[in-house]
Amino acid sequence: MPSQDLLESLFEVERAAEALVADARKEAAKRVDSAKAAAQRSYLQRVEEATRGGAAEREAEEAAVRAEFDAAIEKYRAALEATHLDLQAFEKACETALAPRSRKR
Repeated sequence: MPSQDLLESLFEVERAAEALVADARKEAAKRVDSAKAAAQRSYLQRVEEATRGGAAEREAEEAAVRAEFDAAIEKYRAALEATHLDLQAFEKACETALAPRSRKR
């Protein structure tokens, strides 16, 4: 019967089409997975580079602040060492400030 052969032929074409679609889906899934993995690697690499760069900038900034702090402390110490302590004037000022004052009534 020619119609039986025709139907059988159409079923074979349909099975072949299903196999092609299944293979295409598998290939598409592989490509998507590969693209996801590549994007993830790229993302992680960029994050790591940015983190490394940020850490280096932070360390440089900390070193600059530390140097500024050390210079300010050294300047303050030098100013203290250069200061003359006049104990007689200090005692006189204390006596003047703390001496009992005569009260007028």
